[in-house]
Amino acid sequence: MKVIEAIKFNRAKTKAELKSFKNFLKRNHELKEREQILPFFKKRKNLSAFMGHVLQKIDPPEMVSHEYTLWGQYICDLVIGSKTSGSVCFVEFEDGKRNSVFSGNGNNRNWSRRFEHGFSQIIDWFNVLDLQRDHLKRELGFEIKEYSGILVIGREKFLNDKERERMMWRSGKVRVDSKDITVITYDELFEILNRRLKV
Repeated sequence: MKVIEAIKFNRAKTKAELKSFKNFLKRNHELKEREQILPFFKKRKNLSAFMGHVLQKIDPPEMVSHEYTLWGQYICDLVIGSKTSGSVCFVEFEDGKRNSVFSGNGNNRNWSRRFEHGFSQIIDWFNVLDLQRDHLKRELGFEIKEYSGILVIGREKFLNDKERERMMWRSGKVRVDSKDITVITYDELFEILNRRLKV
């Protein structure tokens, strides 16, 4: 559903929504994308906008849209944009389960199908954006100068040290057409936002 909402950063509301995110993570051992994660963030647009501001420097975050449809081809779980800076961030939420990031057994587990699906979705969005930027300009109401992506997936407790390092390396080193795709777990997302909000 393509609904674009204007947003102005409200520190008090963002703090309250971040606290509810902390409780949400404590209550749930594993997280389901459709049943839990999407409804949670859809009700918390301040937290959603703050995520793009902190992780991808959407400054200032002025609009959010949950389940944004790209020309009938793809559904972006969350879009955060700034008309002032001309920057847009596209977010893909995936499950936070034991095998969300890596699957199988042993010391060198494979990247999961869920991870590759989420990462590839963002690549497909970038492909469409590259070809149809004028169309998106008309929909959002401003010219896009820069765009990036975020993949939120998995829980810290299901990753060992080597797997965390692999995930961080992929997030920090892999670019798509010179665009950033930040890969982060739900627990790491909370910790980063919490630290930033305290500053």
